[in-house]
Amino acid sequence: MPLSSLTNPLLDPTIATLTGKISGRRGFPSQGPARMTGGDLMRIGALILIGTLMTCGIVFADVPPIDSDETGWKNGKWRLELSGFAALRSGRRSRTGDFGFVGSAEYEIPLRKRLSIGIKAYPLYFYDQDDSGEDAVLGVGIGPEFRVYAKNAQRKGIFFEIGSALLATTGRFDGNSGALNFLNEAGVGYKFKRDWHITAKFSHISNAGFASHNSGVNSAGIAVGYTFGCGRSRNVETALIAHAGRVRYHGRPVQTLNTKVRNGQRR
Repeated sequence: MPLSSLTNPLLDPTIATLTGKISGRRGFPSQGPARMTGGDLMRIGALILIGTLMTCGIVFADVPPIDSDETGWKNGKWRLELSGFAALRSGRRSRTGDFGFVGSAEYEIPLRKRLSIGIKAYPLYFYDQDDSGEDAVLGVGIGPEFRVYAKNAQRKGIFFEIGSALLATTGRFDGNSGALNFLNEAGVGYKFKRDWHITAKFSHISNAGFASHNSGVNSAGIAVGYTFGCGRSRNVETALIAHAGRVRYHGRPVQTLNTKVRNGQRR
């Protein structure tokens, strides 16, 4: 009995592929070399994403959460970003000469001292296909973004990010027949003291095998953005109180001035 008949390919495609390779080596009839489909790539990508998130959880499990007044939705900040990219060779398909632009708006919510999650919207996605004969692709999307800051609780300096979004497009990528695709991104960047940041990004787009043709789109690019928010962190308030004895306003300490304002007194 061939070894491949001991397993159900529908229930366990991995074992079926392995047994097919073993049967071919032993002289039994083989169904040909196994090919990785778009669904296989998405499963691998999901495992990598889950592994990354688990690793982040293990690394930051011993980091105490910051004060509840500094976490949560009300302490989030808006993050605007504009990026440009050039397409890379994607599998057997050359996309040399393709380029594009992406504009995004994200609401970043602090979870721990160096960890945050964002809800990221892509109101602008433009992809120009150089010599493929296909029209340019326009799209919009939305999805989550995870970010880890390496330096401190102020969420400045070097950071690492990973995210995934559902992207709806008006056109079609060359070799990809899906109008809905998944935009997966990973990047490393630096956030400056004045809330500007720059990020080097790698992205991959595919429809996960939901359409008949699923040629992926790989690209690399640079993003520049700015972060702003309405709330004031408790770290800022603490710093003001700590320096109240040294900072003076119109000849009076800040702490004394604030006390008079709270009591309804004016200058």
